[in-house]
Amino acid sequence: MPNPQWKNDQPTTYFVPDRHNKNELFRLAIQDQMITQAIGGVLTEQKEPERIRRVLDIGCGAGSWIIEAAQTYPAMSLVGIDISPRMVEYAQKIARTQSISDRVTFQIMDALRPLEFPNESFDMVNIRLGNSFIRTWDWPQLYLEMLRVTRPGGIIRVTESGAIDDNIKGVHLQIQKAFVSALFRAGHIFKHESAGLTGRLQGQFKQYGAQGIQTKEYHQVYR
Repeated sequence: MPNPQWKNDQPTTYFVPDRHNKNELFRLAIQDQMITQAIGGVLTEQKEPERIRRVLDIGCGAGSWIIEAAQTYPAMSLVGIDISPRMVEYAQKIARTQSISDRVTFQIMDALRPLEFPNESFDMVNIRLGNSFIRTWDWPQLYLEMLRVTRPGGIIRVTESGAIDDNIKGVHLQIQKAFVSALFRAGHIFKHESAGLTGRLQGQFKQYGAQGIQTKEYHQVYR
C-alpha cells in the first residue's frame, strides 16, 4: 500500500519552511542540547526515571533528545515521530552510529493527525517546543491523542519556551518581541505576550483530563 501523501514531506505548519536544509538539522540538534543542558539533563525532574520503560517523542526532529535519553537510560525503549522524512532519516542514521537502534526507532508521522499507536502504548509521551508546528486550535486534539496513548499513571511531558530573557536588551530584545508577535499572528500562541502559550497549557491539560499536573520554570542563559 502506498504511503499517504502527507508522508512525502509536504508543507506543514512548522515555522521553518526549508526542512531539507542541512543547517536546520544542525540547528535543531544544538537547540535540543541547549534545552537539555538548561534543565539539567534529559529527565531530571523525574524522581524514578528508571521506571519509565517505553517513551514516545512527538516532533522529534533530528532525534537528539531521544538519543541522549537512550544513552542515559539503557533499559528504556523510545519511539520518535516527525513529519519530515529528512529528519527521520538523519535521526535513524545517528541512532545506528551510536549502536542504540535496537532500542530507538523513528517513524514518519503527522502529530496533528491521530497517532498511529494503540491505546496505552507508552509510559511517557514527550514533546518539546511543539509551538514550532502546533497552532492553538490544534492542541485539543493532540491533548486527547497524547492521553489516549499514555498508559494509566503514565506521564505527559511538555517543554515549551516562555518569557523573554530580562537580560536581553537593544536589537536582540526587539528581535525576540518580533518573534513573539509573529507566533501570535500565525496562531502558535494564545496571547500576544511572551508567555502566550505556557500560560494556558496547564489549564488546558486539566480541562481534557490530565491529573497531577506539575510545572517547573527554567532559565536559558545566552552568552
